[in-house]
Amino acid sequence: MSPLSIGYSKRFIGLALVGSALFIASGAFLVAVHQDPPGGGWLLMLLGAVGVWAGVRVLRHPTPRLVLDEHGIWHRRLGGVALPWSAVAKVALRRPFGASLLCLELRAPNQYAALNRRDIRLDIGGLALPPKDIAAQARAYLEASRAGAA
Repeated sequence: MSPLSIGYSKRFIGLALVGSALFIASGAFLVAVHQDPPGGGWLLMLLGAVGVWAGVRVLRHPTPRLVLDEHGIWHRRLGGVALPWSAVAKVALRRPFGASLLCLELRAPNQYAALNRRDIRLDIGGLALPPKDIAAQARAYLEASRAGAA
C-alpha cells in the first residue's frame, strides 16, 4: 500500500476565510457606523485578520495533518512522532457532537506514557478525505500490518 498524506480540505479553508472576512466586515461596520469605543470592532478586525493570514498561509504552504503508511500513523496531535501499527489494537470512527474523531486504542498504554491515554482521539474533521474513508484506510493499514507480522 502506498502512503496516504492528507491535508486540510480547500473547502474547509475557504469557509474559514469567508468567516474571517465576516469578522473583519463586522468590525469595520462597528467602528465606522457606530463609532465603536476602542475594543469591540477593532478586536473583531484583528481576529479576522489573523484568520485570513492563517488561511492564506495554509493554502500557500500546505502541510499534511495526517499520514498513514505501512509503518504507522502520524498526526500533528501526536507531537511529530509516528505511532507504529504494532501499538494499535483497534481503530474506530466516532462522531461526538458533530466532530469526526479517529479513535486509536493502544495495546500497551504504559509503553506510550507520554501520550497519557489508553486511547487516542485524533480530530480528522476538515481534511481533504471524508472521515469514513480515512477510518477505512486506517483499518486497512492496521490489518495489513497484522497480516505482515503473522
